[in-house]
Amino acid sequence: MIQYKTFLLVAILTCAVLTGCGPDTNGRQSLSGTVTFGGTPMTSGSISFQPTGEVKSSAAADIVNGAFKISAIQGLLPGEYSVVFTCFEPTGKKIQTTDVDGKPTEVDELVSYIPLDYGQDTTQRVTVVEGKNVFEFSVPRSDRPVESPTSATAPVVH
Repeated sequence: MIQYKTFLLVAILTCAVLTGCGPDTNGRQSLSGTVTFGGTPMTSGSISFQPTGEVKSSAAADIVNGAFKISAIQGLLPGEYSVVFTCFEPTGKKIQTTDVDGKPTEVDELVSYIPLDYGQDTTQRVTVVEGKNVFEFSVPRSDRPVESPTSATAPVVH
């Protein structure tokens, strides 16, 4: 009887190991990749993936030292997505604004050098598939700011 219980326990543990104990991702896929900005790794910014068709998922991640990663739990369902890049740089000037309590405060003026077709009016597209999704993006740098200054909470390139 003890041998049968031992065999049963080993069989159950083997099944658990073979089927995995990971979280259910509901078909979402992980994504990772690299982003260059003006020919060098984007030191700080963000990337977001927005559905272009029937797919009902979206995701975003920080870009740090030219790389991003989105786990399957937070990832995308297979399909086509538009890709939006965000990156702000300080101008060296201070601007007046109000804080969360409505009090006046000074913050760094921030601008973006990301062309509109990589930013708010993106034309960039990717297709997410079941399995490995590794992307390499090369974002050109505009010669002058292309968006109006934003708040100090935006990601800053150093």
